[in-house]
Amino acid sequence: MWMHCAFDAVASMIYLDYSGKMANGMPISMGVNENLDAISLLKEMNQYVYDTFDGVQTIAEESTGIYRVSKSVDAGGLGFGMKWMMGWMHDTLTYFKKNLSIENTIKMILTFSMTYAFTENFMLPFSHDEVVYGKQSLLYRMPGDEWPTICKFKVALLVTCLPTQVPNLYLWVANLGNPQKWNFQESLDWHLTQYEFHSGTQKLVKDLNLFYKNNPALYEKQFSPEGFTWIDYGDAENSVLAYIRKGHDTKNDLIVICNFTPLTRKFVIE
Repeated sequence: MWMHCAFDAVASMIYLDYSGKMANGMPISMGVNENLDAISLLKEMNQYVYDTFDGVQTIAEESTGIYRVSKSVDAGGLGFGMKWMMGWMHDTLTYFKKNLSIENTIKMILTFSMTYAFTENFMLPFSHDEVVYGKQSLLYRMPGDEWPTICKFKVALLVTCLPTQVPNLYLWVANLGNPQKWNFQESLDWHLTQYEFHSGTQKLVKDLNLFYKNNPALYEKQFSPEGFTWIDYGDAENSVLAYIRKGHDTKNDLIVICNFTPLTRKFVIE
């Protein structure tokens, strides 16, 4: 059995003055703004979980620059198995809001996360916070008319599975391609699957999860720079990215080519 436990708002736990407010008037200890008791508790909890149970992952939603969130307690970390890559999420959503045929140079936003991708054991999320509380659905973040919007929506789901981190691809984030924001107080609108686009979105999420499971190059070296090699990250003119995902056996390596425009491209692999 495999299970994971995600911890929301970890930054609010570990900093006394997160968001500029002193938590409950607690004094700063030892001249630092960290909540030393909370940090000690998180370390003890993570160490106990991993020492006691198999097939478990603890995942931190942590958006600050605190170091070693996903490193072991023995190595000076907080002991979480993974950390949400919040910078990647915001960069990616910023990119897909653009008109890609006009502002194609913004594509470089998608490559920035690779400069720090291996500093933690990152998970790629589209957070629940991004599709609730008055924010638009994932589909409605895509500009343009119907066909380009749908294509970019599908590509946004696709890019969570192919970079060199763990994908966090849940059906509720895609919301069956519903133009309405996700309502966390109700179930998904399953009746929409009677329509081709919405049933296709459900199938896409299923297929992407199966594709990830069936291709070891996507997960065997997911936290190591040895698992990723750029082919081309500088083709901003055509909004194209190309790279290799590598596993333990080179015969299972995958070449990934992403075309972020509705234009047809031809590629030659030498």
